[in-house]
Parts: sequence; C-alpha cells; structure tokens
Amino acid sequence: MKVVLGLALLSVPYVLSAAFGGVYAYDDEGTLMITFRDIMDGRVLYHDIFALYGPFYYLVLTPLFNVLKIPLWHDSVRLISAVFWLGISVALATYAFRLTASKLVGAYSFIISLFLLKLIVHSPMHPQELGFLLVAGLLHAVFEVEKRPRPLVLVLIGAAIGSLLLIKINLGIFAAIPIALAALRITDHNPVFRWLHRIIILVAVLMPAVLMAPLFGSPWVVEFCLFATATVGAASIVWCKADLVPIISGRHWGYALAGFAAVSVFTIVATMQGGTTIDELFSATVLQNASIAKHWNVPLIISPGAAAFALSSLGFALFYAVADRFVPLSKIRLGVIVWLKTLIAIIGAAMLAIAALFDIPSGILPNLIFQAFVPFAWLLAIVPSSADAEHKLNRSVLMLFSAFMALYAYPVAGTQLMLAALLMSTMIPVLANDVIIEFGNWRKSPLAWKMPVRLPSCLGVGLSRLAAGFVVTALATQTMFSVQNYLSLKPLALAGSNLVRAKDTQVSRYHWAVAELSKCPAFYTVPGLLSLHFWTGIKPVTGLNNNNMLGLIDYPQQLRVVADLSRSRNLCILTYPALQRLFDRGQIVARPPISRYIEEYFVEYESNGPFHLLRRLDGH
Repeated sequence: MKVVLGLALLSVPYVLSAAFGGVYAYDDEGTLMITFRDIMDGRVLYHDIFALYGPFYYLVLTPLFNVLKIPLWHDSVRLISAVFWLGISVALATYAFRLTASKLVGAYSFIISLFLLKLIVHSPMHPQELGFLLVAGLLHAVFEVEKRPRPLVLVLIGAAIGSLLLIKINLGIFAAIPIALAALRITDHNPVFRWLHRIIILVAVLMPAVLMAPLFGSPWVVEFCLFATATVGAASIVWCKADLVPIISGRHWGYALAGFAAVSVFTIVATMQGGTTIDELFSATVLQNASIAKHWNVPLIISPGAAAFALSSLGFALFYAVADRFVPLSKIRLGVIVWLKTLIAIIGAAMLAIAALFDIPSGILPNLIFQAFVPFAWLLAIVPSSADAEHKLNRSVLMLFSAFMALYAYPVAGTQLMLAALLMSTMIPVLANDVIIEFGNWRKSPLAWKMPVRLPSCLGVGLSRLAAGFVVTALATQTMFSVQNYLSLKPLALAGSNLVRAKDTQVSRYHWAVAELSKCPAFYTVPGLLSLHFWTGIKPVTGLNNNNMLGLIDYPQQLRVVADLSRSRNLCILTYPALQRLFDRGQIVARPPISRYIEEYFVEYESNGPFHLLRRLDGH
C-alpha cells in the first residue's frame, strides 16, 4: 500500500502536466461544464437542460461548485479530473496488491492504470471518472465479502450498483451482471437461484448481439460483436466451471437490495424535487441511450489478429472446461494455462515497456491492450496450482468485470476504449505474479512436464528487481515527455484557464473567437463549442446544448432550440464546419431544424482558420 501511495505522489507532475496540456476541438469539457452551470442557474435537468448522463452524477458533483464554492472553471475542472485519475489508479493498484500480497504487482498495476487513464484528460470530469472509481470500489467490496459478508459492505455494494445505473446505464448493467452472478453462486443452494443464474448467463452471452443488432449493416459492428461474444462466452464457460463456496444467505441479499433502493429512491426523489418529471427522467436515462448508437458512433476496427485471439481464447476456455473429463488431456490442462499466462505476461511487459519508454501517442496503448488481452480475461479465474483456494471469488468476479467491460467500447470507441481495457491493468500483473508462483513451485507445477532443469532460485529475485527498476524508469520517462510537452505549449490565458496550455495556433484562434463573440449580446455555436461561454462570460441562449447537437438532440428538441434562438434578435453564430463533418453520421444531408434555421437566416461575415462567424440577415 505504501509503495502505491509513494508512486502516486511521484506521478503528480506527470498527471498535472498531462491534465493541463492541450485543448481538444470537440470540447467535451465545455459540454460537461455547461450542464452544471445551467443547474446552478436554476434550469431544470432533463426539461430545460439536455443531458446524456444519469442524475446521480449531477447530484454528487454539483455540490462541489454550489456548496463547496469551487469555481466552475477549466482549471478547477481539470484538477478534479486529475484527482479522479489518481484515485482510480490507486484503487486498482491496491486491489491488485490485496489479491497477490505483492508490492511489485501493486506498483505494476498502478503504472498500467496511470498510462491507460491518460486519455481521461480528453473529457475532464466526465461521469465515467466517478463511474470507474465506483467499479474499483466494488472490487474492493467483493474482496471484503469473501473474507466476511458484513452487512455494511453488502449495503455499499447495492448502493454502488444503484449509483452506476444512475450515472451511465450501460456501465451500471456491465457492473450489475457480474455482481448478480456472483451473488447467485455464493448464496446457499436454492433451485430458483440456480435457474436464475442460468438465465442471466444466457442473457449475458446474447447481450453483444442484442446490443449491436441495430447497426449490423456496418461490417465493423458485426466484427466487434463476434469479438465481444467470444470474450463474454469464454468468461462465462470458465465462470460456470469455477468451484465457489456458498457464503451468504437470503438476508444478505436484503442488505444489498436495501442499499440499492436507498440510493435509487434518494436520487430519483431529489431530481424530481428540482422540477424533473418521472417521464423526463426515464426518457433521458433509458430511452435516449437506447437509440444513441444510430446517431453517434465511433467505429472500433477489430484487426484480424484480434479476431484470431478472441476465437482461440474461446477454444482454450472450452478446452479447459472439458479437459478434466479425459485423462490424457487432464494431465496437460493446467500446463497449457500456465504457458498462456506466461505468454500474456511477457507480451504485456514488452508492450508496456515500449509504450512507457518512448513518446508513443497515448491512444495506441489502450487499443493494443484491449484487442490483445481482453479476450483472455477468463485466465484470471484460474489460480496457481499451489494456492487453489486463494481469492477464488475475487478473481472470478474480476474476470467477469474484465470480460463484460469489453462492451463499454460500443458504440463510441474513443476514451471508452481506454476504459474498456482498464481492468487489464490489474489482470496483467496478477497473471504475471501467477507465473512467478508457478515457476517458484516448479516441482509441484504443471510446468514440470516441460522443464528438464530447475530454474535458479535467484532468477525470481533478479526479475523482481528488474521490474521494480522498470516501473521507476517508466514513470520518470513519461513524466519527462509530459512536462516537456506542457512547457512547449503556449498559455491559453483565457478566463478560468490560466493553467491550461495549447498550441500557438489554437491559442490565437480561440482568442480571436472570444474577442469577436464578446461583441455579441448572445451567440450560438455549431457544433457546440461551449467553453466559449465560460471564456466570454456570456450565458447560452438555450439549455438544450451539446457539442454534437445535430447528432444527439432529437427533432422536437431542435425545434425548441430554434425557438430559443429566434427570440434573440442580435444573435451571432460561430460554426466549425470541419468539426461538424467529423461528427456527421448523415445529419448534414438530412438538414435538421438547427441547420435549416442557420442556412436560411444567417450569413457569414468573418472567419479565422476553421472558425466562421455568422450574423443574422437584414430584416430577420
């Protein structure tokens, strides 16, 4: 634990320089911030305000600004995001340490988490930060349950599931299924529970196909579906094979359900007290998300190699499940597993070394880790042969979480891809530790049938020291790259963004946009560049805002936006056509209400780089 906290302290320069180094054109940051501004200004969530995320997110984070009086600025928002970044990394690393009692595993896990989460800076204070901190908390809670199922821990598990469902419903479902399966398996034997367990397993295996069916016309969706189905299928096969001991009873379910109900009821009632109706709440948190993939998606291209990994993983999982029934196969069953773990440990270490010691774009590592390792999540459930009963429940639950999170990359494989691969930061070090244990217990290990000589006893010590040196070197190298990049950028020097730096051309263009828009009584941007409202100090004309409004705000809502814009006679419009083309999934050709309104009533009068400034036509 002290090692992880020490590394967290040493990583502060890396995290802060990365968090404040860059401004991203699609402006997720401003989109998230404007919702909190509107809530604080008295607008009603999901009625006056367009929002993609569940009410628990807003209920928890809004008090930071209106109760604790933290300024709602870019500097403070990025600092909050950096705290989440470090918090998630520490939580996952300490969980890996608890599973293995190895300081080196904890350190290794921390470094992988830290590097994967670098993409978090693209969307500061996104709800997934709170969500994945809760996921890490759930894993720690399961660890406590395996030790002793105390009522408070069970209440917290239920509360965490309720919170996740009311932050992002997809994330909540992907977390709820592993917890439900685990609870059913470790409850005192009950025929109803066994049948319910089988039904949930069937639903889980079919879930990728059901979730992605509306977009099966796109080849990438079919490929991703097969990849995800193989991943979930392999984990489900090994899960059903796991030998778990019942440790809870019906009354323990009561504690968890009480926690779930308490958080759910409190959140819904508090949101409705703010003026939101139950129909608006349900539409925004459930119905709206059900159709989002049709209007906004970022393809995840599954490589042929990744498809082969997924199919071979499914084959190995089937082999593991049935091999013990045949004497010739049972002798090599665990040996095959150990060599698979060894391969993953070696490839994982090499991949991380290349990414950590060289200045490689941060988006590459999550994609490689996701496609190479997620299909083999089922290996987590198989503990070393010398420790058959150690943390079986925890490792099996971690396996399920790792497999189901593969679906989180759909339909938008941006930062979501990084989070879909995040639990690999625990899986890879844990499997590497398994390999060390197997090699250390050579005579009892399934490796014996392949190794004619005993490995030197000093080899494990040498590898441990090498790994420890690598962890420190990797952190130092990435810190150097990150700080150098930050110092090479120019201060943005706009209101509330004194610590933020960006490229020189970006800074000059944003300053131009702020200067021009500050001359307007009101303005609107397409796509939504909502940070400009904070930098100019001019509040938005409407509460139905989003950076991708043409793709995500539906037809009736767009008509409401047009009505709001029409009431402002001196309105300016700032457009960013290149960014709109990036967001476009057929909306430009369809000419939705907002597009038609701007085309008919506004004309361009000035531009600067990608920005085009429009004013209303005379007489309109």
